[in-house]
Amino acid sequence: MYLNETDIVRRFSFMAKTITQKYNAKKRNAEERNIAFSLTLEEFTKLLSATECAYTGESFGNTLKEGQSIERVIDEEGYHFWNCVVTTVKANQLKDIIVKSCGKLPISDVELIPRIKKSYDQHKARILKEKMMTKEVSIPNDKHSDVEVARYYAEFSINQEDFQVSFATFKRKYLKTKCELSGKEFCSEKGTFLRKAITKKDYSKAFSDDNITVICQVFDNMLKNNLFTKKELLKAADNF
Repeated sequence: MYLNETDIVRRFSFMAKTITQKYNAKKRNAEERNIAFSLTLEEFTKLLSATECAYTGESFGNTLKEGQSIERVIDEEGYHFWNCVVTTVKANQLKDIIVKSCGKLPISDVELIPRIKKSYDQHKARILKEKMMTKEVSIPNDKHSDVEVARYYAEFSINQEDFQVSFATFKRKYLKTKCELSGKEFCSEKGTFLRKAITKKDYSKAFSDDNITVICQVFDNMLKNNLFTKKELLKAADNF
C-alpha cells in the first residue's frame, strides 16, 4: 500500500535531498553489483512511501525509516518498479534465509517465517502472472519457464478449496519428470497411462506444502476412486 501523490509530497518534500541521496546511492550500488536498475526518482520515492512492510505487514509509521529496504522479489531480475517491494531490513534478511537457504535463522524470528514465506510467494506469483500479460519484460522461451509454471499455478489454485501450497513447492513438483509413487517416467502424450497429475497425498485434507505430490494420472484416478490402495498400486506399477 502506497500513499497518494498529495501525501507523498507532504511527507517527503522536506526530505527531498535525503531521498535523492538514497536514490543515487542505490543506483550506484546496483551498477557496482552489475544489477539492472530502471527505477526513476519518482518511482523510488513512491516505493519509500509504502506504509507497511510487504512481507510482514509491519507499519513503517509516519517518517522515513532507516529500517526500510527496497527488495527485488525475483532476484534474477533487476531493480524495476514491477519487481520491487518495500520491506523491513529484518524481513528482507529472513526472506533470503528462507528462499536461498543462507544464514542462520534466529529462534526469536521463527514465528515470522510462515508469514514472510506466504507473502513472498504471493508477490512472486503476482509478478510472474503480470509478466505473461505484458510486453514490458521478456518472457523466457525455455520449456519450463517460471512464467509457464506461474500460469499453471494460478489456474490450478483457483479450482482448489483452501489451497495453501507455496509457489516454490508447487514449482518443484511441477518440474518433476518421474512419478513419485512408482518412479516411472512421465509421458505427455494424450491417452497414455503415464501423464503427469499434481494431486494430494491425503485426499481427505487440503492442499498444502506437506500434502502435495505428483504421480501418474492413472494412479491418481485409481486412488481418488478407492479402486486400489497405494500398496496395491506399487505392486502393480511394474506392469505399466
